[in-house]
Amino acid sequence: RLTLSTDSAVNIDADRRMVTLLQGEVLANVAKRAGMGFTVRTRDGTATALGTAFTVRKEATSTLVAVAESQVRVCPEDGEAGICMTLSPGQGARLTAHSVERIFDIPVADIGAWADGWLSAEDRPLVEVLDELNRWRATPIGFDRRALADLRVSGIFPLRDPDRATANLTTLLPLVLDNSNP
Repeated sequence: RLTLSTDSAVNIDADRRMVTLLQGEVLANVAKRAGMGFTVRTRDGTATALGTAFTVRKEATSTLVAVAESQVRVCPEDGEAGICMTLSPGQGARLTAHSVERIFDIPVADIGAWADGWLSAEDRPLVEVLDELNRWRATPIGFDRRALADLRVSGIFPLRDPDRATANLTTLLPLVLDNSNP
């Protein structure tokens, strides 16, 4: 099963069990099949499931992979096989065309939470949370990145109601929402 996040695009090659992620993010829930792998490819490299659930998110200069179940092997597009990495549940890595780097641990329950309509943030920069909420809004929230650069936030925010999520942020942080200037 493949779930696409907002503003995402893929090409599917069912015969080879391969998905090319062109932009955005996917959550893949993959059943084990003897002799049949399942791969998500970006221009940065590949993430191959070893019977698992995982997310792949294409960013401007890299790809993020996070594992919820079993294991995923990540390999850079232009790298040698020796620099591939196998990730286990709760592990994440940043993949570029030439490298793979283990960068974060994440609670398994938070991986792919967007597929259920939630954004989980634990001590994340506010600007990252606002960027993510903007992916789910019809009208993006305008904000001054430098003025908010030092603010961090923790919480679980509803993506299906981004206005409520924004209102929650104004309750948690010293923010004022100005709806007078669309």
